[in-house]
Amino acid sequence: MGRKLRRPAMLAKACISDATRHRLETAGKFPARIQLTDNIVVWDEDEIDAWLDSRQTVTPETSKQVAPGCTTRGRKRRQAGV
Repeated sequence: MGRKLRRPAMLAKACISDATRHRLETAGKFPARIQLTDNIVVWDEDEIDAWLDSRQTVTPETSKQVAPGCTTRGRKRRQAGV
């Protein structure tokens, strides 16, 4: 087992929202959390890396806009004043 990631670090690394993480984890399609204490859960970084490697890589042909540091396309954000 590798380094352990708390929720904010795991979400940033996986480039997903907490709601998406919950949906995928409930469906058994995301690495399971590790309960350290009653109030602390972590995810194994190696398992997150393996999950990311198993995902389809986005190419310019399949996506027009990808957020920096992410390999999946997310919801577009409105720019201020538009």
